[in-house]
Amino acid sequence: MESYCEKNCMQCSYFIQRCCPGCKWGPGQPVQGVCPLARCCREKGHGTCRSCSLAYHCGLLAQRDFFPPRPASSPYPPRQVRPASIPQVPPPTVEKAAILSRWLGWLFFLELAQIIFAVVIGVFLVSFKVSSIPPMASLLSNLLIIGIYCIIYFRLSEAQSGYRIPAIAHIVCFPLILVIIFFPSYKNLTFYAAIQLINTLITLAAECFVYQENSKAIQGLSGGIARGWKYLYVVLICLTGITFFGGLLCFIDLSLGVLPLLMACFGIMIEFIVSMVLLHKTVNTLLGYISAAEQSRGPSL
Repeated sequence: MESYCEKNCMQCSYFIQRCCPGCKWGPGQPVQGVCPLARCCREKGHGTCRSCSLAYHCGLLAQRDFFPPRPASSPYPPRQVRPASIPQVPPPTVEKAAILSRWLGWLFFLELAQIIFAVVIGVFLVSFKVSSIPPMASLLSNLLIIGIYCIIYFRLSEAQSGYRIPAIAHIVCFPLILVIIFFPSYKNLTFYAAIQLINTLITLAAECFVYQENSKAIQGLSGGIARGWKYLYVVLICLTGITFFGGLLCFIDLSLGVLPLLMACFGIMIEFIVSMVLLHKTVNTLLGYISAAEQSRGPSL
């Protein structure tokens, strides 16, 4: 069985509710209304949704698992299917999607800018044989970064309240950064290492909450991206545990903790790259949903 949206007919709400119009072969006119995906493809002359240039950003296609609602006067009982085959999470409102897309986009550019900034600073230190950044410059740069993160997360919390937790975590990290910058490591290496470990663990924990909220934000539009955030969330929790375990081993014997910390650092690098890809896909999906919603409303009078 072939459909315009390329969805398995056994998962289509029309088929489940016994009012299947035949999609491509039928008139496209079920008992209770018209499938918007079939209608859109017929009007544009496409064989499938994927042949449309707007498919990647299409909000209608992203909601294909929600079409149609159960007809109130359907004479047939619904077919028995597994509950997991029909998503239960509705898409976000256009207003929430606008907030999420805007500030998640800023988050993407902030993290990209941090990578570029770190590379430039590293090249500067090596080229001019500078041993370290002056404490005041380091303080100001960290204060600026933390401030921007807090603004982004607090603005995202207007759509989803869970984003307040990473914002508060970044505020908590600021006193720890002050200690790291102004407390010389040679005076008490154990205390310095403990503060570094606590700061790292809080930062990783904050990222876990961010991934969880990102998954919730996109779940109603793309199950695949939402699952990607959930998998990354589990991976980051594991990396946080490895970091904590390696840090504890370092306090017992430095040679014992080096390998777990190196593994954690490598894993965090890979996780960061994957998170940037997922963040880019999340923003694009939200923008496509907003664009499709605006097109479906038609021109304003």
